[in-house]
This record gives sequence, structure tokens and C-alpha cells, in this order.
Amino acid sequence: MQELLLRVGALQFAQIIVKSWNEFIIILLLLATLGSRQDSKRYQVINDRAVLMTKELSIFYIAVLLYNLCDIFNRVFGDVNTRKAYCIVSVSAFLYYILCAAMTQFLLRIVRKYIAEKHGLKGLRKTVIAVQLTQCPLYVMLIMNQFSGIFYSIKDNHYEREPGFLIWQFTNIAAHIFIICVTVLEWKRIYNFLARALATVICFNITAMIASLYTKNNLNSTMATFAALILFSLHEKNKTSTFVRSIHELEQTRTALAETKFSLEHSKNLLLTAQIQPHFINNSLMTLCAKSRSYPEVYEGLKYYSVYLRSHFDVLGEDSTITFEQEMNNVEAYLTLERMNYKKRLQVKYDIECDDFMIPPLSVQPLVENAVRHGISQEKGGTITIAARRRDGNIIIEVTDDGSGDQPDTEQYKKRKGVGLENIRNRLELVCGGRLEFIKADEGAIARIIISEKDRTGENNDNTVG
Repeated sequence: MQELLLRVGALQFAQIIVKSWNEFIIILLLLATLGSRQDSKRYQVINDRAVLMTKELSIFYIAVLLYNLCDIFNRVFGDVNTRKAYCIVSVSAFLYYILCAAMTQFLLRIVRKYIAEKHGLKGLRKTVIAVQLTQCPLYVMLIMNQFSGIFYSIKDNHYEREPGFLIWQFTNIAAHIFIICVTVLEWKRIYNFLARALATVICFNITAMIASLYTKNNLNSTMATFAALILFSLHEKNKTSTFVRSIHELEQTRTALAETKFSLEHSKNLLLTAQIQPHFINNSLMTLCAKSRSYPEVYEGLKYYSVYLRSHFDVLGEDSTITFEQEMNNVEAYLTLERMNYKKRLQVKYDIECDDFMIPPLSVQPLVENAVRHGISQEKGGTITIAARRRDGNIIIEVTDDGSGDQPDTEQYKKRKGVGLENIRNRLELVCGGRLEFIKADEGAIARIIISEKDRTGENNDNTVG
């Protein structure tokens, strides 16, 4: 290390150290980018917009890595009068030019693929191909440089620029200016990250190439390292925003599918309502009620059965909300019918602290029905508790049973129960942003409806209790 310091001088030695650290940084960026390619594939599965240029960015980092390495070899082995050192300097100088040319072609290819071809700009595509072809004579001249020395030469095992270097540099500058012009003109059309990435690389490259015209110090590899750091930051930010956008769109899709399913169920319900002719059934029941006034128990049963059926018919053709008081009338109609079977064995307790709110119809009544069916014993009976209260900006409705039920659930009933509860859960979520929870206790179970009053504000303006 000391020998290298004495041979190349303090300034050259410092540049070698800096470029070596640049290599270490580029390796870290490359490893991080390669590791994120799996994430990019996952994002592409959930969103047809993949994280743009993850593969291209990896190629760019590899090019910069080799770019810096060639520059380091030129500085370390320059002026060393050995055949091995001469070969290393010659190969490093040639590869340096090759990588510079490849990077220009790489950037032109990105313009052609992601701007011209993606947006169907046939004229721009032809222009890009023409610019790429104008670079071809340079590559022929570079190959012939080993004999002609038009761009550079190796004298006394030391790299020296030749007059033809200006041709090489101005041609590459012109290609970069073309790319930045296309990027600016198509800025609004192309993807934001792509525009920023191209602008970053081009600006750093042009700055380095122009600076090299006025100084013998090579800034290309250093500027490429700075560009790599900024590109990594832009890419990570873009990856995060792409992921967030994908999740948001998935949520929108899920909501749209749920709304479509709800609309389909509503249409099916309307068709079912038309088929079963609820008015005919209701009128028939009322006629039977009128003829059974001499039998109070039968009369009461028919009356409440009519209310029970009407509440179910109403919800088939309704997708808005009703008052909690109306829902409790449905609950009471159902419980009255059940008391005719259970007599005094069925006890119901009410803990209603508030009732000035709206809920989807048949949100509570099926939960009470489930509690009676599952939690009340035919022989011993049991207790159902219905509570409604406000807590922390939420309306909480709970239906609790004491777990004394002794009726085994059939497979058919379990299936019907699952569909019914899922229906309640979907209607709560779609109509008023509520949710349904089930809590299994040591004795009995609790069915809990939670509705945020904040979510209900906009809806309740249209459903004010008259």
C-alpha cells in the first residue's frame, strides 16, 4: 500500500481509495436490488404494473461496478513497467470504452422499449434506432484503436487520450442530449419513476463527459456511482408506492366485488319476493287472524307470525337501514312466537341504553334466533340478553345466551346458519360500515355488532328518524 502511495502520488491514491469504497457501495446496492426482484414479482402478481426497471437497474449497477473496476486497474497498474501490468491496463482501457458505449446503448434501449414502443410512438422508435446505429462506427473505430490509436493509446504503460477522443465524447454527449430531450418532451406521458431515473443518469453522465473535456481526471465512474445511489433511493420509493397502490387497488376490487355480490343478492331477493307473493301471504294471514279472534292464543300467534314474515319480506327488497326500534319490533315478534313453545322457560332481559340509531334490517333478529336455537334448552329453558349502548364513538349491540341449549345442530342447520351470519356480516359492512363478532364464553356465547358512529354520519343524514 505504501509502495502504491509513493508510486502514484497522494491525489491518485486518494482517488483509488474513494473508487474502492464506491465499489463496495455499488455491491451493496446490487445485492439489495437483486434481493428485491422477488418482491417485484409478487407486486406484478397483484398489479399488472411491475416495479419498473428492477432488472434494468441491476444491469446498470453491474455496468457501474465494472466501470469503476476498470478505472481502478488503470490507476493501480499504470506506469508499472511489466508485461502483466501492460496487459491489465490495455484490457481495462478497452473495457472502459466498451462499458461506456454499452451504457449509452442501454439507455437508448430503455427509451425505445418503455417510451416509444410502450406508447406506440413509431416515429420516435425509428429515431431511437437511427441514433443507436450512429454509434456503430464508433465501435468499429474502437476495435481498430488497437492499431490506429485514434481514441487513446498506452504509452510507457500509461493511458493517454488521443485527438479522436473528442469524436467519441461528443457523439456520446449528443446521444445523451437526445435521451434527455425525449424524456422532457414525453415527461407527462411516461411513468414518473422512469422519467426521474432517466433524467438522473443522463444529467450525471453529461456532467462527467463535459468535465472530462477540460480535465484529464476521469469523473465518469464517480458520477455513475452518485447516479446509482440516487437511482436506488428512487427505486425504493417507487417500490413502496407501487406496493401501497397495489394494496389500495386490491381493496377497491374487493369492495367492488362485495358490492356486486350484494347487488346480485338484492336482485335475487327481489325476484324471490315477486315469486312468493308476500302480499297474498300477508292478506291470507290477516284473514285467518280475523277469523280466530275467539281463540286469543291462536290470534296472537298468527298476528306475530305475520309481523315476523313481513319483516323478512321487507328485507328481501330493501338495502337501506331501519330504526333500531323497528328492528326490536321484529325481535319481539319472533320471541313472542318462541314463547308459545318455551312458555316461561324462555327468559329475555333487555339492557337498552340507546335506541336512536339506524341499522340494516334483520341484523339483530337472526342473532336472537341463533341464540335461542343454540343456547336455550328445550327442557330447562334459559336466558337471552339483548343490550345496546354507546362506547368510545361506537354503537355496540350484544345478544348473549347462557349456553344451556341441548339441541344438536344438524349439518343442514349449520350450513343455513353460516350463510345467514355471513349475510348479516356483509350487509353490516356494506350498508353502515359495521362488523359482527362472535365470542365464545365458558357459559354461552355473545354475538356483538359494532357500528362506528363516525362511519354512520354521512348515511344517517339520509335516514333520519322521522
